Amino acid sequence: MPSVDGPWGRQEYTYVDVDGSPITVTVKDIVTKLSPKITYQAPSDGVQIISNSSNDLPEVVSVEVDQELTRKGLNIKIPDSNRLTKLINDKSVLSMITIETGPISYEDKFRINIFNDRKYIGRVSLLDGRQPDEDDPTITHEFTTTVGTMPSSLKSTMKNVMAGYPKNLKLTLQNVKDKKFKVHINKITFSIMK
Repeated sequence: MPSVDGPWGRQEYTYVDVDGSPITVTVKDIVTKLSPKITYQAPSDGVQIISNSSNDLPEVVSVEVDQELTRKGLNIKIPDSNRLTKLINDKSVLSMITIETGPISYEDKFRINIFNDRKYIGRVSLLDGRQPDEDDPTITHEFTTTVGTMPSSLKSTMKNVMAGYPKNLKLTLQNVKDKKFKVHINKITFSIMK
């Protein structure tokens, strides 16, 4: 165990007390001062969680991209589609964009930002700690994000975020250190839950 007098012991955690007030403790407080007489508020019997979701599958429209995303970004022209226009204008409770990539040869953290006509509409963050996919060119990855900017993304709809029909999307890379890094974007999928 690291020393409680070092940086580890100075880490702070804030909890909510039973009366709703915040309580901040350090790791050192937890290790050295707390007794086994900790009590917890009894769970409430009167809470019932009700889901408003339906069992319907999302409505989706996919757009083939088949282009490379580099550090310079990638502009994607969205072809005219009656299905996509209808999907964007339909009333929805949740709107999502999925980016399907090919193999990823980068093993550090990075992010793909999504813009509609220079307006930021979402991002996907890719975590590190995995092996690069260099050995198998058939590997694909799908990354889904709600559209909009947090915390409003769960309230945003495809219609208000896309501001009408999306003629162009732009993808940009963030936090990529390798100047030669590129990832193949197979397709973009627009989805809504009604």
